[in-house]
Amino acid sequence: MTKNRTIISSLLSGGGIIPRRLGYIFMAIAIAIIHIFCGVTNVRAATPAALVQQGKIAYDRGNFPMAIQMWERAEAGYRLARDPVGVAGSQLNRSQALMAMGLDRRACKLLTGTVGVSAGACDVEIPTKYGIRQTQLPPVLQAVAIEKLGDVLRILGNFDAAQVTLATAIEIAQPLSAEDRSPILVSMGNTLRDLGSRERDRTDRLQPPTSKPLACPMQPSGSSLHAAAYYQHAIACYRQAGTLTADLDALSLQVDIAQWLRRRENTDNSANAWQAQFNQAELITYGSLIFREGHQIVAQGKYKSQLE
Repeated sequence: MTKNRTIISSLLSGGGIIPRRLGYIFMAIAIAIIHIFCGVTNVRAATPAALVQQGKIAYDRGNFPMAIQMWERAEAGYRLARDPVGVAGSQLNRSQALMAMGLDRRACKLLTGTVGVSAGACDVEIPTKYGIRQTQLPPVLQAVAIEKLGDVLRILGNFDAAQVTLATAIEIAQPLSAEDRSPILVSMGNTLRDLGSRERDRTDRLQPPTSKPLACPMQPSGSSLHAAAYYQHAIACYRQAGTLTADLDALSLQVDIAQWLRRRENTDNSANAWQAQFNQAELITYGSLIFREGHQIVAQGKYKSQLE
């Protein structure tokens, strides 16, 4: 290293045979060579936090493999620093990139490690009763990790395991803010909607809805419900989430129910009862389609046209 510095110094000396401007060029080249062969890198760029940021930039640009690589390096750094929050955050980021690439099963297996359940939960055929171990993660991060696992389980078609997982996330999120709970409630609503559609496809009919409004379930039912109950639970979860997206999800589900009933109204005796329930829920939903934090009201007629 000392020899290299001597060479650079001689290049920049006033009496050298190389002009000073050209000497600066040689200095830049020499420093780059020294960095390459001596393994000198930008220490700041190699910190876990910087790697996380580089991963986010790559993700936003659609370079998901590079994002995964950056977040893997960040996770390794957080492990060396014994930072479980950083490790979990890096794993959550990687799972998002994997899902963006369509690698849902890999994302699922990664998330099972984050929340501490068997990787077999990602397989539809296994029993769905499994425990989620307590971790040292902050409740908000633990709830997010479990919610992400539940969401990917739903995407994989393991609706029962997704429901069990999301019920745990809802329970953990109870002390958290409404903003933190909303995505979990929406995920539960999506899962219950898929469960309802599965039951509807199995029987090709809807049971008459219950007269008593159902709430978003804190715990899954011990036995399979009929499609109407799942749908009512789903709508309750969407409403409880209290966001515009959730309101639109609820409306979308109600539109789907109405369209299906119109195709079945001549053959299904439950159609009239469900149609009455839908019309009542429809009015409630239109009244709640308001942008949060003082944004403009969504015009009812814009969505009403979908039903006509």
